[in-house]
Amino acid sequence: MACDSVSLPVNAKRKELEAKYKCKVNMAVLAGEKGEECCIVYFKAATTFTKMQCMDLAIQSPMKASVTMFDATVIKEESDTRVFMQDNDNDTYYLGAVQYCGELIRVARYLLKKLDRYYEVFEGSETLKKAALLRYYFHVDADKLSQERIEKLWIQLCYCLNWVNGKEE
Repeated sequence: MACDSVSLPVNAKRKELEAKYKCKVNMAVLAGEKGEECCIVYFKAATTFTKMQCMDLAIQSPMKASVTMFDATVIKEESDTRVFMQDNDNDTYYLGAVQYCGELIRVARYLLKKLDRYYEVFEGSETLKKAALLRYYFHVDADKLSQERIEKLWIQLCYCLNWVNGKEE
C-alpha cells in the first residue's frame, strides 16, 4: 500500500484500537524506500507521569527521552514489525518512530509553557496557577481539595518536573 493511500484503512484501525485500549491512540506513518509499503506504528497516549518523566529527561538527553516515550507508548502487537528491527535496512523506521515520539514530548513541553504563560496574567494568584497545572497533569479538581492536599500535589508535580520554587530550572 502506497503511503499516500493509507488514510482511510489506517484511521479505521486507529479508531478500533482506541475502543480496544480505551484511550487515545496516535499513529505514525513512516515512508521507506520508493516502492516499499509504509511502516505504520501505533502509540497509546502517554500517561501524565510518562510525559513528565520524558520532559525532564529531554533536558539532558532528547534522544533518550524519545526512546523512553517510544518504549512506554508503542503498541507492539499492532504496529509494523519493521520498526522493531534495528538493522541497517530498517533503522530508518525505528529512528522515524523515535523522532515522532520526540515531537510528542516537544508538544507536551509547549503546552506546559503555554499554560504557565497564561496563568502569569493572574498576578499574585499562585493558587489559580497551581490549580490549572494540577488539573492538567493530575486530572484533579483543585476546587474540591484542601489547601494542604493542593500543596502536597504541587510539591509532587514540581519534583516530577524538576522545578525549583514552582518554576522550571
